[in-house]
Amino acid sequence: MTPEFWQLIDDTRPDDRDTGRHAAAITSVLVDSGTEDTLRFAAGFEQAIDSLYTFELWGAAYLSFGGCSDDAFEYLRAWIVGSGEAILALARDHPERLFIELLDAADDPDRRWDALGIHQGEALLHAAGIAHERLTGEWLPARSSPYPAEPVGDPWEESDLPTLFPGLSAALPRDWWGEPSSEDSGALRVMIQVESGVAAFSDGDHSEAARLLDSVVDTSADWELVAPDRRIDVAYAVGIGRLLTGDVEGASVALRLVESELGEADHVRRALAQVEMARGDLGSASSFIDNRTGASRYDRVLAAKLAWRQGDREGAVEQATVEMSSVLDPHEHAWDVAGSIHQLGQIFVEAEEAHNAELAANAMDRLLVDAPDHLPLVTHHRLLQAGVLRLRGRPRVALRVLRRLRKGLTGTDLAECLREQARAERALGHLAEADTLYRSAAEAFDGAGERWEAGATTAEQARSAE
Repeated sequence: MTPEFWQLIDDTRPDDRDTGRHAAAITSVLVDSGTEDTLRFAAGFEQAIDSLYTFELWGAAYLSFGGCSDDAFEYLRAWIVGSGEAILALARDHPERLFIELLDAADDPDRRWDALGIHQGEALLHAAGIAHERLTGEWLPARSSPYPAEPVGDPWEESDLPTLFPGLSAALPRDWWGEPSSEDSGALRVMIQVESGVAAFSDGDHSEAARLLDSVVDTSADWELVAPDRRIDVAYAVGIGRLLTGDVEGASVALRLVESELGEADHVRRALAQVEMARGDLGSASSFIDNRTGASRYDRVLAAKLAWRQGDREGAVEQATVEMSSVLDPHEHAWDVAGSIHQLGQIFVEAEEAHNAELAANAMDRLLVDAPDHLPLVTHHRLLQAGVLRLRGRPRVALRVLRRLRKGLTGTDLAECLREQARAERALGHLAEADTLYRSAAEAFDGAGERWEAGATTAEQARSAE
């Protein structure tokens, strides 16, 4: 790969980077230059394309394309050589960085890599051969060096790729691979489902995450194909999604798949605490909460919630009030903090602390300013706002909000909406309507696996009837 080799590559590359026209231009120059120059160019091209025959580059390509056959990998390497010496060096030494940079250039998500012509390097493979045939009447002689027996580096499995290339995996749009097909190998199909599902969960689209990930968790053969470093993410996404839809037992099944790794996954540990609180096993819930000095915000919030359910209502309100004044850590995700504040807001509503409940609702409003409507926290925020309206003496307005919100709700969200409707009707003196709504709320909580809330709602109904 002499300077003259790269000069010819660069001088013949058309502005539109069309590889077919690039190859034709190379052929034309080589024919004019003669047989010896053509043979030298062919040897340089062999050396260049062989230098890219690495498992690392192939793995990055496989992850990016959702598969990369032997032929496709050869065409890719030819395209890289045709792109110039700097691109070849990046592909050889930092393939993950190459594909992240190429993603920035692929601004047409419908055409994917076709917009770059990245699969169209085949013509470049034949440029020197065509020139030699025109000059001598024969194709190129046998390669000057044997074709490498296998790529350089460590082989990989499909399921390992997101772990091997975490930056590239994070950079790929969540729908980059499209839908997994029945023609995909099992490992590739699971990898696509996992990466797309985890991305959907991160974007707050829990229904899409459930569609992609539930079967992975529930099918032992698929679960075995999940990369070890991805299992915590998958189990957590499924567990939280099921908790939000009221499938408490299903959430427990998913989260306990990685129970042995709780030392590395505080968020999973806290999710299990919420599962046990929903079941009403408060002792077990306590074992999953970190009560030590310096515990995270999320553990402190769960401790306040647990104190409320254990009957220490004064202590719970005091803890919640202190927690409302805690400073937002710049490393915390706004939505995670909003979820914690929602749980504090629930304590204030239950305790009929109107001022603090309103502070919680306002804090959530600021944290969710850019949140999509499908994010469950948006619904939770509206339920909290309805509770504040009632506590502020505006139960009729609260009822209007709740009746609009109720459409389409399921699980615990529906149960909380029904209970808040019952409270608003009770505030208006409509005791019969309140009684019916309390019963429906208790049934909805029970159906969603929220045994503690079901019991608490039935007890509140009895007090309301006195």
